[in-house]
Amino acid sequence: MERQQNVQFNITLPKRYRDYLRTIAAKEILEDPGKNVTGASIAAGIIIEHLDQLMEKEER
Repeated sequence: MERQQNVQFNITLPKRYRDYLRTIAAKEILEDPGKNVTGASIAAGIIIEHLDQLMEKEER
């Protein structure tokens, strides 16, 4: 398996989306206080999932 290097990528979002991502992260932390979850990590997961789907479609 190829090891992938993570890089920082800054984006700008409307405040309502930032707040929503923070709310999702807070709910996950309440469910599992040992988890290290942030709004940014939630956003990264969403972006990665979406891009993986797009790339998969292109490969077909």
